[in-house]
Amino acid sequence: MFQADDIFDDPHFAARNMLAEVDVPGASRPLTIAHTPLRMSETPGGVRRRAPLAGEDTDRVGDAGPWRCCGGARGPQRRATGLRRRLGHGGTNRQGGPRQGRLAARPLRLAGQHRQRAGRAGQSPEALTTYRASLGIADRLAKVDPGNAGWQRDLSISQEKIGDVLVAQGNLPEALAAYRASLGIADRLAKADPGNAGWLRDLSVAHNKIGDVLIAQGNLPEALTAYRASLAIRDRLAKADPGNAGWQRDLAISHGRVAMVLAQQQERERALSAFREGRGIIVKLKAAAPTNATLPRDLAWFEARIAELEK
Repeated sequence: MFQADDIFDDPHFAARNMLAEVDVPGASRPLTIAHTPLRMSETPGGVRRRAPLAGEDTDRVGDAGPWRCCGGARGPQRRATGLRRRLGHGGTNRQGGPRQGRLAARPLRLAGQHRQRAGRAGQSPEALTTYRASLGIADRLAKVDPGNAGWQRDLSISQEKIGDVLVAQGNLPEALAAYRASLGIADRLAKADPGNAGWLRDLSVAHNKIGDVLIAQGNLPEALTAYRASLAIRDRLAKADPGNAGWQRDLAISHGRVAMVLAQQQERERALSAFREGRGIIVKLKAAAPTNATLPRDLAWFEARIAELEK
């Protein structure tokens, strides 16, 4: 039975033209993807273009079809060009083209397979071994094409996954080192493309993971610094796109993390203020989405923390 990797080396697939190459922004060479498997005489089909990047078709879609009932292109543009402008950057929102073609290169496929195997292995030593194998592949790809944002993000994610396993194993010093390596890459990506909301959220997550480890190590001042860095990013995202419930919930959770540290530092009033700020956001989200099952649990958590401090 063929594995996915075998397809790229098989002469039969090559003879039937079952693979296609497309140019993707951010990649130094054409990427190989699967071609149309069925060939009809009158409607042959085929790969006409690469997959669009996130937000790339916003203007075209907004100028036609049902979007016109919502004020032309303005509706979808709020999620793309509008967001980038409010973030203070007018450039293209690049999401790392190579990540849209998982059949791009054998090393990239192998890295993905390693991560899948590690995920199935949970937090075992085998998982750590497979994640490190994935990291090695991602590192080689990133060095071959350092300008490829997608491969750089793969490298960051590999470091993050290693950190997660190390935390579960109780190896906090090495976990912290892995998370900081992930943060360094995420920070470079965010600085290179400051209008990219995805890169910014990755960066906020990296700060939070570092903060979590520092809390476990008893280093409250540095943990607070990490959580506040994440909070600042999420506040920026939430203000840039107030209608994005995900950004708003992220912001509320960040307020909660900061508040927990302040409470441990005996900063009662400041902790209460942060908890109340987070609760206020959740209350608004719950009112807007009354059937959401997660928000009542979030609200209960904030109210319990506030009640503890108000005793």
